[in-house]
Amino acid sequence: MESTEKSMELVLYHDGIQASASVKYGVGIKTKKSDDEIDNNGELKHEDEPIEKDWIFQEPLPKEKSPYRISLG
Repeated sequence: MESTEKSMELVLYHDGIQASASVKYGVGIKTKKSDDEIDNNGELKHEDEPIEKDWIFQEPLPKEKSPYRISLG
């Protein structure tokens, strides 16, 4: 809240809104021993490094530029 000589003002501001995610995947092959049995010791053929991504949904809004102000008196 900011105050002046005659009134007080509530100012809404924030440091930005963002999300981060990390994705990693791999591909493997399993062999079939017989019609009823699958070998669970499949060999991992390919595995990528994690991919990291940041999304910025809203840039920071400093209190000096905020249009969201409420006069309290």
